[in-house]
Amino acid sequence: MELVGWSVIVPLSIASLLTGVLQSLDTVWGLLRHYWVVAKLLITVLATLLLLVHMQPVVHLADAAARATLAGGELEGMRNQLIADAAAALLALLTAAALSVFKPRGITELRSPPPTRAEPPAALNLYPQPAGRSPDIRQMAPAVQTRPGVPAKGAARACACWVRGQW
Repeated sequence: MELVGWSVIVPLSIASLLTGVLQSLDTVWGLLRHYWVVAKLLITVLATLLLLVHMQPVVHLADAAARATLAGGELEGMRNQLIADAAAALLALLTAAALSVFKPRGITELRSPPPTRAEPPAALNLYPQPAGRSPDIRQMAPAVQTRPGVPAKGAARACACWVRGQW
C-alpha cells in the first residue's frame, strides 16, 4: 500500500494540481478570474495536502493488516478515519467535477484579462465574406473531381463511390 500511495497516488495528485494551474493560465477562464476556478483550485490544493497528511495512517493500517488479522475493535478509530477520508475525497472529486460541468457564473475582483489569441493570417481565410453576409455554400463546396472517362452527369455518383472505396 505504501508503494502504491507514494509512487502513484501522490504524484498523480500533484500532477493534477500542476496541470490544472497550467491549463487555467492559457484559457479564457483564467486562474483567478472566475469563482468556480478558484473553488476548484482550493479543492485540489486542500485534497492534495490532506492526502499527504493522511498517508501515514494509511501506511500504518496497511502494515498492521499485513502483519496479522485485525480483531473487531482493534484500530477501529483509524479504520473509521480512513472511511471518512475516502468519503471526503469522493465528495471533493464530485464537487470539482460538478463545478467543471456547470461553471457557475461570477467573476472575481482579482480577474486578469483573458489571454490574447493571435488571429490567423488573412491568407488562411479561404472564404472571406463581407460583414453581415452569410457564406454561400456553393462557393465553399470544392469542385467535383471526376475520374478520366467518367461523364459529367455521373460525377456525383462517381464521387460517392470513390468515398466508399468502390469504383
